[in-house]
Amino acid sequence: MNTVFQPNTPFLKNIRKVILFCASIIIVGISVEFFLIESMLAKREKDAHIINIIGHQRTLSQKIAKNLYAYHHNVSLKRELLNDAELLKRTHIVLQERDDNIIDKDIFDSKIDTLFGKINPYQEKLYHAVLNLDRTSFIEQRNESIEKWEQVFLIGMDELANIYQDQSEKAIFRLQLTVFIFSLFFIMLILSMYIFLINPIISSMRKLAFEQKAQGHNMASVLENTEDLLWSIDKEYKLLTYNSAFKECQEKEKGIKPELNQNVLHYSLDSFESDKILYDRALSGETFRIDSELNDKGTLTYHVLSFNPIREEDGSISGCNVSRRNETERLKTLNEVKRSREILKEAQSIAQLGNWNWDIVKDKLEWSDELYRILEQDPEVFEASVGNFIQLVHPDDKEKFEKNFYDCLANNKSYDIVHRIILQNESIKYLHERGIVYRNKEGKPVRMSGTSQDVTVLENAKNEILRQYQELQNFVYIISHNIRSPISTIQSLVELFEEGEEETNKLAIELIGQKVDILDNTIKDLNKALSFQKVSISSYEWVNVKEVIENVQELLVKDIEQNAVEIETDITVEKIFGIKSYLNNIFFNLLLNAINYKRDNVLPKITVATRSNSEVGRVEIIVKDNGLGMELNEISKKKIFGMYGRLSTDKSGKGLGLFLVKTQVEAMKGKIDVISELGVGSTFTISLKSFSKK
Repeated sequence: MNTVFQPNTPFLKNIRKVILFCASIIIVGISVEFFLIESMLAKREKDAHIINIIGHQRTLSQKIAKNLYAYHHNVSLKRELLNDAELLKRTHIVLQERDDNIIDKDIFDSKIDTLFGKINPYQEKLYHAVLNLDRTSFIEQRNESIEKWEQVFLIGMDELANIYQDQSEKAIFRLQLTVFIFSLFFIMLILSMYIFLINPIISSMRKLAFEQKAQGHNMASVLENTEDLLWSIDKEYKLLTYNSAFKECQEKEKGIKPELNQNVLHYSLDSFESDKILYDRALSGETFRIDSELNDKGTLTYHVLSFNPIREEDGSISGCNVSRRNETERLKTLNEVKRSREILKEAQSIAQLGNWNWDIVKDKLEWSDELYRILEQDPEVFEASVGNFIQLVHPDDKEKFEKNFYDCLANNKSYDIVHRIILQNESIKYLHERGIVYRNKEGKPVRMSGTSQDVTVLENAKNEILRQYQELQNFVYIISHNIRSPISTIQSLVELFEEGEEETNKLAIELIGQKVDILDNTIKDLNKALSFQKVSISSYEWVNVKEVIENVQELLVKDIEQNAVEIETDITVEKIFGIKSYLNNIFFNLLLNAINYKRDNVLPKITVATRSNSEVGRVEIIVKDNGLGMELNEISKKKIFGMYGRLSTDKSGKGLGLFLVKTQVEAMKGKIDVISELGVGSTFTISLKSFSKK
């Protein structure tokens, strides 16, 4: 059993030599075969080329004869005749002189030389007939003899082609015969090598494999290089083999020294009956594992028992192998890992932080339970994938998200982004994502992992702070300019008061009154704007858009009639869930704005429309006019929606209307945008959240 099979090294060297020799013979044979076939194809191609030249000569001579007959009717053929004649002569010289670049001289014989001697004079006559086209003495003779010259030349070319064709076929046949004989010889050589060299090697290798299998079968049951207990029994429960670990364990735990052919039921893994049941399961052909708990002097240890039947070559079962592995440390580690995972889940839940791992090669994305909870998705229903996650990203953030994500993959940039997602209930959350890409030796990304934290509360608070800061800045500006200026003027006017100067004092009082009115209006505007900042959902109701538009038109009837305004409506969403007074004010200001900023000599036309954008769960209000229009950029677009923001001083007004529209739209959690072109008109688009009517 301690004998280990060692291959015969010289024998293996001889096998390698034989294999190299056979491979060399095969390569040489294939190379020769390829060379012969290549030569045959090259020969055929060269002969075909020569025959093609002869055919071209034949066609060219017919063309020259035809054009000679037609020359006295069409003298413009002269240049073509001269060119064809020169080509005929050059090609004929090439064929006659047997140019080495085209023709193999060894195939020519005296018969070909004789043939060229016959056709050369007629070729020369055709050539000189072209050269002497305009000589009167030559014309009559030429017309009578052209047909004869042509016929003799054509017959000669046909005979020349036949000679080449015949000799080519003979040469090809010889090459084909050579290839066939060599192929037959090569096949016989390979067959001989198989019979005398390869087959004996195969037989020897089979014998060696059988010897290895027999020795391996006896050695497989006893492995000494493991701490696992290993033993095997026959169908009579007698011990066949065992390793040192089994022996030491039996001596330590049972005080029994195991011996071959002893009945293993006396060793008792658990109890006599239970051990017999386990052995019988394995001897019936079942392979299985069980967990076992042992008490070693008050210390519990955990083990895994594996039972595997021993099968003979005919499939019959002659016994079974058993192994016992101490899993105490592993289970302890697993419990610690399980506890760590529970603590991690608790920490992730408290921090609202989920983690993910993306196997880029297999395109398999894994999410933690907390990430599913943050995204409010069911792990049993929702498939975690990059594509599905991108579908959750807010449309306004999708371009930024994809750029950051794919830049991280392609350019090894850091992945750190805050973006919005839309949940199934159409609510919005903010995610702060961080990730890192792992690459192989070639620098290609193979894995990416990271975290996703729900920062909705933080982002909303930050946005609210920014909004309040911007409003504070706006109010500070208004106070510093619109309030301070009238107060300063009033102070100056007070200083003008003098006793006895009634006219001056009267004028000062009038001016003070005007400034007080301006100051009062400014304070009222501020108070009105502040009153729109916060509204409750309880203030919402279903508002009939058509009724609102009709009410606004009644309020603006004088302006509409005086300016001959045409108002068109396209109301596809008839009712909007919002605050009616706000919607009245929004339509009023937008329509009045369109009327006030009409173009001269152009009848104002206003289009009011509503539509549903189901893809993002919004309803849109569009007010379009053909008025003056504006040149807009990012700065001017913000300015027109600011308090007292005006781009033009040509029209009267405080510039408060669009500010109030924007304030009321945002109070209803909406957005407003404008597209405008100078001299064409403006289009205001309001986007509000869509509600289902229950």
